[in-house]
Amino acid sequence: NIGPDDVLCHILSFVPTKEVVATSVLSKRWKPLWRSVPALDFDYWGYYSVMNDNARFHFVQSVSTFILSRDLNQPLKKFLIRCRSSVFDSAFFNAWLTTAAQSRVEHIDLCLYFKIIVLPPILLNCRTLVVLKLTFLEMSGLSSVHLPSLKILHLNNVKFLERTHLVVFLCGTPNLEDLETKGVRFRDYETKEIFRTIMPVFTLFSLSLHLSSPVI
Repeated sequence: NIGPDDVLCHILSFVPTKEVVATSVLSKRWKPLWRSVPALDFDYWGYYSVMNDNARFHFVQSVSTFILSRDLNQPLKKFLIRCRSSVFDSAFFNAWLTTAAQSRVEHIDLCLYFKIIVLPPILLNCRTLVVLKLTFLEMSGLSSVHLPSLKILHLNNVKFLERTHLVVFLCGTPNLEDLETKGVRFRDYETKEIFRTIMPVFTLFSLSLHLSSPVI
């Protein structure tokens, strides 16, 4: 007896999902436990050392299975995924993020290595989302954003395909407290002008800007 299930689930929430699922072989008690862990952490390079069709298929299958096998009555505190996503169909990411939003996700961390992605509307209007960290991806299709609980937004090497997308994004986060940007880019617009326009609207406790703009 090493403690109640909720304590074990909390401890396992700090462990990569691949290793969490592996604990199901320990005993009958552990077998269903991973389904209630309030975090999903998927790192492609934690699964495989190569990028080929078999590895990609298995990774997608694993992520989809783990997400859909969770106990949907248990809120999802954190969803993290890292992969070189340009070789994956965007439909998979859309389905995963939609399920995360339906699970009342609070923290999302995506590192997709320059995948052009359209975040699903249900995620862009997720009332439970508090932390959103986006790294190495291109944002498209932002038309409506309402994230009333979002307090932390980190954008690291994110490219917005339209200059208005960042404005729409930030205007939909009225309670933002911590904004960190590094290498934010636009197709043909100077990044600093965007921030000059929108920053007076916000009262932030923490602001870190590392601007990147086209050479003029």
